[in-house]
Amino acid sequence: MNLQKANVFFSGVVCLLLGALIAVVLLQGKGTPGSAEEQPDDAEQKIITVETETATPTNSFSIPREYSGIIQSARTMDVGFSRAGQIIEMDLEVGDLVDEGQVIAKLDTRRLELQKDAYEEALDQPVNPQQPPAGKPVTQTDLDLVNLDLEDSELKVPFDATVTIRHMNVGSMASPGHPVVRLVERGNLEALVSLPGDVAVELREGDRKELQVGDQTITAEVQAVLPEVDLTTRTQTVLFSLDEATAEEVTAGDVVRLRLDREETGAGFWLPLSALTREMRGLWSVFVVEKDEKEISRVARRYLEVIHVEGDRARVRGMDAKEFEYIAKGVHRVVPGQRIRREGEVLPEDVETKEGETTAEEEAAAEETAEAESDPAPGSPAPEEKADEVEEGGAETEEGTTEPEDAP
Repeated sequence: MNLQKANVFFSGVVCLLLGALIAVVLLQGKGTPGSAEEQPDDAEQKIITVETETATPTNSFSIPREYSGIIQSARTMDVGFSRAGQIIEMDLEVGDLVDEGQVIAKLDTRRLELQKDAYEEALDQPVNPQQPPAGKPVTQTDLDLVNLDLEDSELKVPFDATVTIRHMNVGSMASPGHPVVRLVERGNLEALVSLPGDVAVELREGDRKELQVGDQTITAEVQAVLPEVDLTTRTQTVLFSLDEATAEEVTAGDVVRLRLDREETGAGFWLPLSALTREMRGLWSVFVVEKDEKEISRVARRYLEVIHVEGDRARVRGMDAKEFEYIAKGVHRVVPGQRIRREGEVLPEDVETKEGETTAEEEAAAEETAEAESDPAPGSPAPEEKADEVEEGGAETEEGTTEPEDAP
C-alpha cells in the first residue's frame, strides 16, 4: 500500500516538473525578439544596402525544346546473287568506293557455258519432220534462260555507294537471299527526327530548319512528315533532306538535334534564380520592396509558383499582373519587415543633422584647423621662447619708464 502511494506521489512530481518546464519554454519563446515577421525598431535595426530590379509581366513566352534524331543514308542495301554458285572473283574491301554498274563479284559459270554451247548447237541443226528428236526438244527459251543465268552470275552495284560490310569471300558458296556485301549510298543523306504529334503537324514540306550535329549547325529541308505514329514512343517521324555540300560535312549515324520554340500563353514574370527561395509544398518565394505608411522601404515576402526554368532564370506566376520591385541578390541577408537601402540611394538621415550637432565633415575640418594652429610655422620661435620674450619686454618697460609726478 505504501509503495503504491509512493509511486503516485513521484508521478505527480514528474508531471509538475514537466508542466513547469513547458511553461518556461513557452514564455521564453514569446519573449524572444527577432522573429521572421517582426519589425525591429528602426533605431536599433541596421539598414542593409541591396540590389533591386523591376519585374515586368508578360502574357506569353516561348519555351525552347530539343528533339533528337539520326542521320542515315537514303539507301542502305545488302546485295547478293539471285542464283546459287561458288564465288570465284571478288576484288573489293570494306570502305571502297564503288560506282553504279560496277561488277564487284562473279560466280563459277563453267557448267552454264557448256550448257549454252549445247543449246546453240542443237538449235543450229535442221529439223527433220520424218524423224522426231529423242526427248524434249531444245527451244530458244532454254537458251535465253541460260543467258540470263550467266548475267546473274555477275554482281553489279545498283548505285554509287561505299562498301561498309563484306559478308562473303572468294570461295564462299552464294545462294539466293544471302547478302554478299552491304552498300551505303554516297552523297545522299537524310535526317530522321521523332517529334510529338502536335509539334509535327506544324511543319510543312519545304520548311528549312537548323539542325545541330556536334559543334556544327547545318540547314536541312523538311522532305516529309510520315503519317504514322510510333506505337512505342507515340511520336511521328519527320524526314529532312540534306544537300550535297552539307552531306559532305556529316556522316551517316551522327546524332542530330532539332530546336524548336514553343509558344505558351499565360501571365507571368521572368525572375533570376538568385532572387528565389525554396519554400514548402513546391512553392517559392521572392523578397519584394514595398513602402509602409511612413513611405519607408521595407522587405516583404511573396509566394510564387515556378512553371519553367531556363538557364539562370525562371518563369513564375502568382503575383498580380503589374510591375513590382524585388531584391535580385543577397536574399539571405534580409528578413521580412527589414528596412533596406537601394544601391546608390541616399536616405534622408544621411543628409539631415539634429539641431546643435555637427556633421562628420564639419568635425573633421575642425580637427584639421586645430592641428594647423598647434604646429608652429617654419622659422618662428617656439611657444616657450615667445613667452620669455614677452616677459623680458615687460620688464624693460618697467625699468625705462618713470612714473609721472603728481600734478600740483
